[in-house]
Parts: sequence; structure tokens; C-alpha cells
Amino acid sequence: MKNYNKKVVEFTLLTTFILLLYSVYISVSGNNALSLNNISIVSDVLLETKLPTKNSSIEDSNSFTNYLINKSDTSLEVIKDPVIVEKEVVKYLTAKELISFNNDSNSAALPKFMQKLLTLSRGNKKKVRIAWLGDSIIEGDLLTKSFRKRIQQYFGGFGVGFVPATSITAGFRNTVTHKWKGDWKEESFKSNILKAPLFLSGHTFYTKNGTIILSDKTIFDTIQHIEKCLLCGKAKGEIQISVNGQAKQYKAGKLFNRLVLDTSTDHEINVTIEDDSFPIYGISLEPQSGIVVDNFSFRGITGLELGKLDSAFLVNVNEENNYDLVVLEYGANLMFRPNDVDYSWYRSHIMKVVNKLRKAMPNSEFLIVSTSDRAFRYEETWKTAVGMNNLLKAQAELAINNNAAFFNMYASMGGWGTIVNWADNIPSLANKDYIHPNFLGAEKLGNLLFDAFMKDYKKVCKDSI
Repeated sequence: MKNYNKKVVEFTLLTTFILLLYSVYISVSGNNALSLNNISIVSDVLLETKLPTKNSSIEDSNSFTNYLINKSDTSLEVIKDPVIVEKEVVKYLTAKELISFNNDSNSAALPKFMQKLLTLSRGNKKKVRIAWLGDSIIEGDLLTKSFRKRIQQYFGGFGVGFVPATSITAGFRNTVTHKWKGDWKEESFKSNILKAPLFLSGHTFYTKNGTIILSDKTIFDTIQHIEKCLLCGKAKGEIQISVNGQAKQYKAGKLFNRLVLDTSTDHEINVTIEDDSFPIYGISLEPQSGIVVDNFSFRGITGLELGKLDSAFLVNVNEENNYDLVVLEYGANLMFRPNDVDYSWYRSHIMKVVNKLRKAMPNSEFLIVSTSDRAFRYEETWKTAVGMNNLLKAQAELAINNNAAFFNMYASMGGWGTIVNWADNIPSLANKDYIHPNFLGAEKLGNLLFDAFMKDYKKVCKDSI
């Protein structure tokens, strides 16, 4: 029997010798066209430099920023406006608080919205609506579930809010039992041609024989009257809709319509539509007064897709279904290449999109929630994306230039390396893609945001005394 172990040793020595000669040639000749990447054979046993802890004072923010620049970003774009630079360095790294770059830290970052919460707490019977737009980080009602539960418990209200006609997340969304029957056609942000404007969800549905069956799983009080509303586009004349087996006639003459289908105490509704020219967005299950939190998730987008929304349609949404607060939570899908560090292109384009939303919805306040942590594999080790700090700055500038509040989700969840720890720990808080929090992690993120809202709310309470 031949000794193959000897051949392995010979092959290894020969390969090492060839690579050594090649390396010497590169260094002597200066030809870097086919140069090799440097690696450290002891990288796995060396301790990584630690960031300042989450308890570091704000005075440490300069050293924290310098660390991030040196660590992850050698081509950081310099912001020329010294006022923005000062605000950014002091504030955008702040964790677990809503930040306003245009107000002092003693004032609420969302003053109008917090004032409305104060009015609710004093017994005023009105609705306060939140539109939460995001990517797959919030799909399946993740994150918004825990936030909605806590804010409704504190300020009043119930119900899951908006549910699209059909959904790829229906199988794992546990805040509502969502089923549908019949033939459904869909247009979305991904469609090249649209027959009708898209809703904030990024979808429009059509059916000639479709039924939607919903059961709200967030409501435990059986005596509360629940408004079940069909959110839809413009119909050609009166439209017939079957609600729980009973046919009814409705008028939907505007670009966007909110049709109240039922106000009983039932937690379920069964809706059938037989008109494939009638644009359908979904059904909202909500209280007659209190907090409404609508989850508008769309997998795989960056937020730039919101530019496809029709301005006249958004004005109509603002009139019929006004949102007091619009939350924009994007970022994970911008970091699709591990070594990207320049997000100036994104900042310039998303500025126009958010400005378009603000003009169409002038009564709404806006909150920019930064990207959460995500990781790539660098030199055999999973680490936070090297362009993270640049993206955070681009999102902070988006808030600054649109007079929006800002929440640093990345810093609030723990900063550098958090998603890796969350995925690797037992029990885990994130999936092994090192991008998406799981149910436990999403609950933690929702609670972080609610706690930040309450800090902001207490500033308004203090001022009102």
C-alpha cells in the first residue's frame, strides 16, 4: 500500500514554496495586478479592540466616532456644514433615545405626536395613527407587535391595524389569522406597469372572485367594538361587497377610500369581492379611539421604492386616513456587499423620496429609525458590516434635512458585533443569516423603541405641568 500522507506533505511544501517565491516577486517588481490579500494566521486567537461601552458618556462620542472611522471606513465623506457636523457628532450615536437634531435635548423629539399621546392619556376619545414602513426586519408584524402591544396598553386602543389582502408572511404572522380564497392578482413596487396607485404597503390587489378571512389575535376583550375597514381605490360606480355573508353596496369614488364594513364586537371578518377592476389594498382592524399601529413591510427594499407612490394619492390618504406619525425603518438591504462604505448616492436619492412624503402628508411627523446591526464574513469571522457607520450618518443626515426625529437602532441594540452575539447565543435572538432578529430579538427591539417613546413622552408631560 502506497503512503499517500507523504504526497500530501510534499504538495504542501511545494505550494508554500511557490507562493513564497511569488510573494517575493510581487514585492520586488511592484506589480500589484495579481497581488494577494494579506491574512493573519493568529487572528482567531487575538482579542478584538473593544468599542466604548453602551454606558459611555456623550463626551466620549468623539473617540467613539474616530474608532469607527479607523475601524471600518477609510473613505468617509466629510460633511462641510460645521453646524451639521457638530449636531451629528454629539447626537447621532446616542442610544435608546429619540433624537431631534433641531431641538435641545430637554424638548421632545416628536412634540406634536407626544402632545397627542398626552391628550389620549387625559381621556380624549380620538385616534392616533402610526404608519410603520420598513423592510423584512419588520415583516410578519415583528418588532411592531411588541411596540403596538405596549403603547396600546398605556394609552388605549386595540386591534392589529392594517392587513394586506394577501401576504407572503401570513404563515408566520401571529397577530392575525389571515386566509384568502379565489383568484388574486397583484401589482407592487416591483411592477413596471400600474393600473392604480400603490398604497403605503407597496401593493395593490385585484380579484373577480376573492375572499379575505381575518381573525384578530391581539384583542382579548370581547366587549370592545372593532372597526373593520376596507382600504381601497376608486370603483366604477357602486361596488358590491359581501361582508360576513351579507351583500352590501358601497361608494368608493376617491383615489383612496376607507369603507367601514363592520363595527361589531366580533374579532373576525369575512369579505368577498367580485370585481377585478376594483383596486384593493387590505383591511384594517382598529379601535374607535386610541392607538393604531399599521405595519407596512416589504421584503428586500431600501426605501427608495417609496418614490413610486403617487403624490395625489398620498394627499388623498392624508385626508381620509391621516397618520400622526410616519416611521421609516430601512437599511439592511443597502448593505448587500460586504466592503461597501459609500452611501452618499443613497442619501441624495432618499432625501427626495422623504421630501415627497412630507409634502403630501404635512400633518404627519416623521421618525427615521436607523438600520439594525448586520454582519458579513471577513477573514473567516462574522463581523459587523464595515460600512455601518457611513450608513448611520447618511440616515442621520436624512433626518436632519427633513426635520425628522432619529432613533439609532444599531447603537440601541448594542452596537458593534451585536447581531453575531444574538445569533450565536443560547437562546438566540437572531437568525444565522446575521441580519434578521428572530421573534425574541424583534420583541426586544420593539421594547427598546417603546421605552424611547416613553422618555420622549415624559418631556412633554414635564412641560405641561
